[in-house]
Amino acid sequence: MRQFQYISKTKVEGLEAILWRRRKPEITFSASAPGGLVKLDVKPPAQVADLYRRTEALIRKMERHKQLVPMPEQGELESTDFYRDDAVWANGLFSFKGDFSLEQADARVVTYLLWRRWRDSVVLLAGSPLNVLGEQVVREGVWAYGTTGTLATLVHFTETALRTDEENVVGVAPAGAQPEVGGLSWTDRGTGWPSASQPDEKLRPEILSSPPGLALAALCLGHLAGLPSGQIETAFRITQRLAVNLRGNVPRWAADLLGRHGREQLDFLRQCQAVYLGSPLYTALP
Repeated sequence: MRQFQYISKTKVEGLEAILWRRRKPEITFSASAPGGLVKLDVKPPAQVADLYRRTEALIRKMERHKQLVPMPEQGELESTDFYRDDAVWANGLFSFKGDFSLEQADARVVTYLLWRRWRDSVVLLAGSPLNVLGEQVVREGVWAYGTTGTLATLVHFTETALRTDEENVVGVAPAGAQPEVGGLSWTDRGTGWPSASQPDEKLRPEILSSPPGLALAALCLGHLAGLPSGQIETAFRITQRLAVNLRGNVPRWAADLLGRHGREQLDFLRQCQAVYLGSPLYTALP
């Protein structure tokens, strides 16, 4: 059985409702004697006890119905299918932190991110950190890179550039000290999360004002290059294809950011055609 790290309960429940909506109930009957009364017993379809087993059953069902397919060797990723991939992905919790001008310096905007290069593009998946399995994993898995700007600016960036088919941004602050900003969901589960192990890295303001495709490509190849990488099995759906449309020279801010992570990253950005943005159904260790 897979060792799940992340499961989107919202997606699992939605897909179950679709794939099992025609499932027939179990019907049994018995008769006491010829001409006697007949007892009819109707039971609803069996319910799987836990999220792990439900997800395993869902995966098998989707594969039989060809609704979970391997990533193609050519062409583009479509929004009509769920893709399954077993490859090296960088993944973890990413925390936007900064001077929010709200007197709450210990607040965070946190999202779960999973990304890798695919051909001449980047595939970036964003999910809710509350779907990471195991509170201990969540507490020990935060990368709290420093950022600039206000909390509202960061929320706007994540809700626009990182917009997928389900909520994936959670605000984290100690209980009783949670600023009210827009429709952002706040939780106190992050109290006591560790700080970044490396010096704060300021998110360049040019990222916030750049076209979404270029901004997300630079975010992955720069800021998210430090997330742990490893063999991951995942299933996901694409919600947007954002063209990078980089014409001419790479912007200076992007060259400075990516240059620290190696010349290869910069060369890839020059050739990058698009960022596929989506959200995972699950991630697991194969």
